[in-house]
Amino acid sequence: MSNIKNLSYWYWKSFFSITEVKKINNFIEKNFEDFEDIKNGATDSQGNYKKKSTVKLITLNKLKKIQKINDLISSAHNANNKNFGYILYNPNNSDTFLHNTYSSKDLSKYDYHIDVSESMCFDVKFTLLINLSTEKYEGGDFYIFENDEYKVNELSNPGDVIMFKSYLNHRVSPVTKGTRKSLTYFINGPKFR
Repeated sequence: MSNIKNLSYWYWKSFFSITEVKKINNFIEKNFEDFEDIKNGATDSQGNYKKKSTVKLITLNKLKKIQKINDLISSAHNANNKNFGYILYNPNNSDTFLHNTYSSKDLSKYDYHIDVSESMCFDVKFTLLINLSTEKYEGGDFYIFENDEYKVNELSNPGDVIMFKSYLNHRVSPVTKGTRKSLTYFINGPKFR
Protein backbone atom coordinates (compact mmCIF):
# COMPACT_ATOMS: atom_id res chain seq x y z
CA MET A 1 0.00 0.00 0.00
CA SER A 2 1.33 3.41 -0.88
CA ASN A 3 0.07 6.90 -0.45
CA ILE A 4 1.10 10.52 -0.77
CA LYS A 5 1.18 12.92 2.16
CA ASN A 6 1.10 16.71 1.79
CA LEU A 7 2.81 16.42 -1.63
CA SER A 8 6.10 16.18 0.28
CA TYR A 9 6.58 12.45 0.56
CA TRP A 10 5.32 9.10 -0.62
CA TYR A 11 5.19 6.07 1.63
CA TRP A 12 4.84 2.30 1.51
CA LYS A 13 3.75 0.62 4.75
CA SER A 14 5.34 -2.82 5.25
CA PHE A 15 6.93 -2.89 1.79
CA PHE A 16 9.41 -5.40 3.23
CA SER A 17 8.44 -8.26 5.56
CA ILE A 18 10.37 -8.85 8.80
CA THR A 19 12.05 -11.82 7.11
CA GLU A 20 13.13 -9.58 4.21
CA VAL A 21 14.38 -6.90 6.63
CA LYS A 22 16.58 -9.48 8.38
CA LYS A 23 17.81 -10.80 5.03
CA ILE A 24 18.80 -7.30 3.85
CA ASN A 25 20.61 -6.52 7.13
CA ASN A 26 22.49 -9.83 7.01
CA PHE A 27 23.43 -9.32 3.37
CA ILE A 28 24.79 -5.83 4.07
CA GLU A 29 26.75 -7.04 7.12
CA LYS A 30 28.52 -9.60 4.92
CA ASN A 31 28.94 -7.48 1.79
CA PHE A 32 29.30 -3.80 2.70
CA GLU A 33 32.23 -2.05 1.07
CA ASP A 34 33.25 0.66 3.51
CA PHE A 35 32.21 2.94 6.35
CA GLU A 36 31.06 6.49 5.67
CA ASP A 37 33.58 9.15 6.64
CA ILE A 38 31.97 11.48 9.20
CA LYS A 39 33.35 14.39 7.18
CA ASN A 40 30.77 13.61 4.49
CA GLY A 41 27.91 14.45 6.86
CA ALA A 42 26.18 17.78 7.39
CA THR A 43 27.60 20.33 9.83
CA ASP A 44 26.11 23.22 11.77
CA SER A 45 27.29 26.84 11.53
CA GLN A 46 30.11 26.12 14.01
CA GLY A 47 31.36 23.14 12.01
CA ASN A 48 29.99 20.50 14.41
CA TYR A 49 28.78 17.29 12.78
CA LYS A 50 25.01 16.86 12.88
CA LYS A 51 25.07 13.08 12.45
CA LYS A 52 25.91 10.63 15.18
CA SER A 53 25.56 7.09 13.86
CA THR A 54 27.51 4.27 12.24
CA VAL A 55 27.09 4.14 8.46
CA LYS A 56 28.08 1.23 6.24
CA LEU A 57 28.25 1.78 2.48
CA ILE A 58 27.15 -0.69 -0.17
CA THR A 59 26.60 -0.20 -3.90
CA LEU A 60 23.56 -1.06 -5.95
CA ASN A 61 25.78 -3.46 -7.88
CA LYS A 62 25.73 -5.71 -4.80
CA LEU A 63 22.27 -4.89 -3.40
CA LYS A 64 20.49 -5.51 -6.71
CA LYS A 65 20.93 -9.22 -5.98
CA ILE A 66 17.97 -8.72 -3.64
CA GLN A 67 15.04 -8.48 -6.08
CA LYS A 68 12.83 -6.56 -3.64
CA ILE A 69 15.36 -3.68 -3.64
CA ASN A 70 14.99 -3.47 -7.43
CA ASP A 71 11.20 -3.57 -7.02
CA LEU A 72 11.35 -0.66 -4.56
CA ILE A 73 13.48 1.50 -6.86
CA SER A 74 11.06 0.80 -9.70
CA SER A 75 8.11 1.69 -7.44
CA ALA A 76 9.85 4.93 -6.44
CA HIS A 77 10.33 5.94 -10.08
CA ASN A 78 6.67 5.10 -10.80
CA ALA A 79 5.53 7.18 -7.80
CA ASN A 80 7.54 10.11 -9.14
CA ASN A 81 6.09 9.74 -12.64
CA LYS A 82 2.51 9.72 -11.35
CA ASN A 83 2.77 12.28 -8.55
CA PHE A 84 5.84 14.53 -8.70
CA GLY A 85 7.03 14.74 -12.30
CA TYR A 86 10.77 15.15 -11.76
CA ILE A 87 13.19 14.03 -14.45
CA LEU A 88 15.18 11.25 -12.79
CA TYR A 89 18.29 9.36 -13.81
CA ASN A 90 18.07 5.60 -14.07
CA PRO A 91 19.71 3.59 -11.28
CA ASN A 92 23.44 3.02 -11.74
CA ASN A 93 25.45 0.08 -10.41
CA SER A 94 27.80 2.50 -8.65
CA ASP A 95 24.95 4.18 -6.72
CA THR A 96 25.68 3.94 -2.99
CA PHE A 97 23.26 3.00 -0.21
CA LEU A 98 23.86 4.09 3.38
CA HIS A 99 23.12 1.49 6.07
CA ASN A 100 22.60 3.61 9.19
CA THR A 101 22.77 2.29 12.76
CA TYR A 102 21.57 4.62 15.51
CA SER A 103 22.31 3.32 19.01
CA SER A 104 20.95 4.38 22.40
CA LYS A 105 24.44 3.81 23.83
CA ASP A 106 25.52 7.21 22.53
CA LEU A 107 22.06 8.73 21.88
CA SER A 108 22.64 8.53 18.12
CA LYS A 109 20.75 11.11 16.07
CA TYR A 110 20.88 13.27 12.96
CA ASP A 111 19.93 16.93 13.45
CA TYR A 112 18.04 18.93 10.83
CA HIS A 113 19.70 18.88 7.42
CA ILE A 114 18.93 18.57 3.73
CA ASP A 115 20.31 16.02 1.28
CA VAL A 116 22.29 17.67 -1.49
CA SER A 117 24.87 16.77 -4.08
CA GLU A 118 28.19 18.52 -4.46
CA SER A 119 28.20 17.52 -8.13
CA MET A 120 28.04 20.16 -10.84
CA CYS A 121 26.12 17.66 -13.00
CA PHE A 122 23.11 16.55 -10.95
CA ASP A 123 20.93 17.22 -7.91
CA VAL A 124 19.45 14.82 -5.40
CA LYS A 125 15.72 14.81 -6.13
CA PHE A 126 14.45 12.24 -3.62
CA THR A 127 15.69 10.44 -0.55
CA LEU A 128 14.41 6.88 -0.20
CA LEU A 129 14.47 5.69 3.41
CA ILE A 130 13.78 2.11 4.59
CA ASN A 131 13.22 1.16 8.23
CA LEU A 132 15.46 -1.90 8.73
CA SER A 133 15.19 -2.11 12.52
CA THR A 134 14.98 -5.65 13.87
CA GLU A 135 14.44 -4.79 17.53
CA LYS A 136 12.22 -2.40 19.43
CA TYR A 137 13.69 1.05 20.01
CA GLU A 138 12.57 4.31 21.57
CA GLY A 139 13.24 7.74 20.14
CA GLY A 140 14.73 7.72 16.66
CA ASP A 141 11.62 9.39 15.26
CA PHE A 142 11.80 10.86 11.77
CA TYR A 143 10.68 14.45 11.27
CA ILE A 144 10.26 16.67 8.21
CA PHE A 145 10.08 20.44 8.48
CA GLU A 146 7.94 22.13 5.85
CA ASN A 147 6.44 25.33 7.24
CA ASP A 148 6.10 23.35 10.48
CA GLU A 149 7.66 20.26 12.03
CA TYR A 150 5.78 17.03 11.72
CA LYS A 151 6.60 13.48 12.68
CA VAL A 152 6.48 10.93 9.87
CA ASN A 153 4.60 8.05 11.49
CA GLU A 154 4.62 6.07 8.23
CA LEU A 155 8.27 5.10 8.89
CA SER A 156 7.70 3.68 12.39
CA ASN A 157 7.79 -0.06 11.72
CA PRO A 158 10.32 -2.47 10.21
CA GLY A 159 9.82 -2.71 6.45
CA ASP A 160 8.19 0.73 6.12
CA VAL A 161 9.55 3.00 3.38
CA ILE A 162 9.23 6.69 2.61
CA MET A 163 10.42 8.76 -0.33
CA PHE A 164 10.65 12.49 0.26
CA LYS A 165 11.88 15.58 -1.55
CA SER A 166 15.54 15.77 -0.57
CA TYR A 167 15.61 19.55 -0.25
CA LEU A 168 13.22 19.39 2.72
CA ASN A 169 14.76 19.78 6.17
CA HIS A 170 14.57 16.48 8.05
CA ARG A 171 16.01 14.87 11.16
CA VAL A 172 16.20 11.72 13.28
CA SER A 173 15.62 12.36 16.98
CA PRO A 174 18.03 10.76 19.51
CA VAL A 175 17.56 7.04 20.05
CA THR A 176 16.99 6.63 23.78
CA LYS A 177 16.51 2.85 23.96
CA GLY A 178 17.60 0.02 21.67
CA THR A 179 18.93 0.32 18.13
CA ARG A 180 17.35 1.89 15.05
CA LYS A 181 18.52 0.79 11.59
CA SER A 182 17.69 2.28 8.23
CA LEU A 183 18.83 2.17 4.63
CA THR A 184 19.12 5.37 2.59
CA TYR A 185 19.22 5.71 -1.19
CA PHE A 186 19.45 9.01 -3.07
CA ILE A 187 17.61 9.34 -6.38
CA ASN A 188 19.28 11.86 -8.66
CA GLY A 189 18.28 13.90 -11.67
CA PRO A 190 19.41 16.91 -13.71
CA LYS A 191 20.31 20.13 -11.89
CA PHE A 192 17.29 22.18 -10.77
CA ARG A 193 18.90 25.31 -12.25
